[in-house]
Amino acid sequence: MMNSYEQAIQYLSQFYKRTINRRNEHHLHIMNELLEHCSINLDEFQFVQIAGSCGKGSTTFLLSNMLHENGIVHGVFTGPHLAKYEERFRMNDGQINEEEFSQIVLDIADRLRSYPRFQEIGHMHVMVLIALFFFTNHHIQLVIFENGVGGASDPSNVFNPIVAILTEITLDHCHLLGSSIEEITQDKLHIVKKETQFVVCGMKNPAARTIAEEKEKEANQPFVFYERDYHSENVRTSVQSNQFDYKGMDLILNEISLPLLGEHQVQNTSNALAAIECLSQLGYDFAWEKVRKGIEHTAIPCRMEMVRHHGISFLFDGAHNSLELETLKKNIQTLNLDISKIIMTVSSNKDIRDMMQSIYLEGTEILLVPNPFIERRVSFSEITSQLDTLGHVNYRTFENIESSLQYLYQNAANINGTVLVTGSLYLVGRIKNIINQGDNYFA
Repeated sequence: MMNSYEQAIQYLSQFYKRTINRRNEHHLHIMNELLEHCSINLDEFQFVQIAGSCGKGSTTFLLSNMLHENGIVHGVFTGPHLAKYEERFRMNDGQINEEEFSQIVLDIADRLRSYPRFQEIGHMHVMVLIALFFFTNHHIQLVIFENGVGGASDPSNVFNPIVAILTEITLDHCHLLGSSIEEITQDKLHIVKKETQFVVCGMKNPAARTIAEEKEKEANQPFVFYERDYHSENVRTSVQSNQFDYKGMDLILNEISLPLLGEHQVQNTSNALAAIECLSQLGYDFAWEKVRKGIEHTAIPCRMEMVRHHGISFLFDGAHNSLELETLKKNIQTLNLDISKIIMTVSSNKDIRDMMQSIYLEGTEILLVPNPFIERRVSFSEITSQLDTLGHVNYRTFENIESSLQYLYQNAANINGTVLVTGSLYLVGRIKNIINQGDNYFA
């Protein structure tokens, strides 16, 4: 007989397999109905909402750490999870426990039995409900909410954030958001509502900035732009940390030590600091040295994370689109990291050739494994046919993730460089979880 946690996980599994209608904001309409059905009042919350293609998760973690160091009670929703659902739902510096998570999910299951359009509920609808019930249980007012795909039809578009943050924009989820940077940016800008007090535009992409600047002209609230209204200066990178100075609208913080690797994290940190400045203007009280401490204490799993296990050095990074992979490769080259093998997968609805070309490093061997997110799995034949168009690329395929790791450990003596694991947060989370479980897989 299943325990309550197993029942909760089984209940959630049905929503992953559904293809939900996003046309004409139908997806959003269902979310509004569900909020009313479950008697959830959004006016009880203040949202800081984060949309974009890259950097949302890092910005969320950084912002949360700065709030926590200043003793500001807040909730966090982020995704996807690496190993367990509970990672998505946080309060201050801790995540929901297994018991409360199970209780909330099973309570939602009971409530939704009487909802007449149950088959039209998608995975993100349920994630939003879990988050809001969790925050309500703990009387949380301020919520940092990381969007998933986002856009006008996304369930998260029910929120009226006091601060809206847009991170870097690239061509991703084009089948849902649009085929150009301009279309994608316009769709993601729907998080900006009349109630929004500040809009932080943290993207560098020129086309995305142009669309945001056009929106600014007709807006009733101030827009602040990275490299226009706030800046990062004197950036120094190493394999231990990034050092930089932040010059904001009012705030100046020099000699910031950022433990997150990769120069792109300086951009994400600057965006989070700009949001903190906005919250300060809205009445939240910050001690700036505590803000600095929050940055210095930030650790984000599977973002340029180095782990050594059984004589093999791993670099875990959840880059999952071409821009993120291109940025990852640039960071690897800047830090002079020697990558000998890449364990990788690709999700459906991605530009496979572009992704492979963005990350491929000459002389490396690519180990292709199935995507642990079965509903987003792409066939090996589809991937390898694209790889073959790139010329001489050394690769091999594995039926499962475990066999790729067994291959690595059996040949550990011949691996001189670092093994990169990338292409999907689900993949890097799965492999890291296997490594953390012990030696059973490596006999």
